[in-house]
Amino acid sequence: IEAGQDRTANRGIERLTLILDDGRGALRVVFYSRSYLAEHMKVGARLLVHGVPKRVRGGLELASPEFDLLREEEDPSPYLGWLPVYERLGPLTPRRVRTVISEALSGCGVLDDPIPGDLVKGLGFPSRDAALRAVHRPPASVPSEQLVSRRSPGHRRLAFDEFFLLELAMAIKRSRMRAESREQGYEISEALRQRLA
Repeated sequence: IEAGQDRTANRGIERLTLILDDGRGALRVVFYSRSYLAEHMKVGARLLVHGVPKRVRGGLELASPEFDLLREEEDPSPYLGWLPVYERLGPLTPRRVRTVISEALSGCGVLDDPIPGDLVKGLGFPSRDAALRAVHRPPASVPSEQLVSRRSPGHRRLAFDEFFLLELAMAIKRSRMRAESREQGYEISEALRQRLA
């Protein structure tokens, strides 16, 4: 945090404004109705913010972002890069959903792949495990357009899995229905044969 807080009240809404500078550029960050944060956000503090900046008069502004206050010696690199945005799930905030998913992926080991490896490689897809992890923790090298449109390699692989498994389930069902229809025959009584003849 480079510049001190500007605490103002406009139409009854408190506003805390900070200027963040990472040495490459400055960004104005605004928190509404959260002036209590001022006691933690002093000049020189290290703040990591996540959100969508908007162009306003005088530059870029980030309104009510998610944030992490970093300790002086804390390495920010685990937090850098793309941050997935999740919907609120009942009482779980998007941040909590992100934490739960991250912990689940960390604790589950390598996931089995239901699609044969030769087919996956032939189509140029990542493994199911790599795709799932890349969707929930995208590498910085993935272009933003691919993430927003859900067309990253991870997204495409997971979509392929859904279609492939759906087609497979339908083929199995058709096969069973054909087998059942062959087993079932119609019994034609002698009286019906004579009437049809």
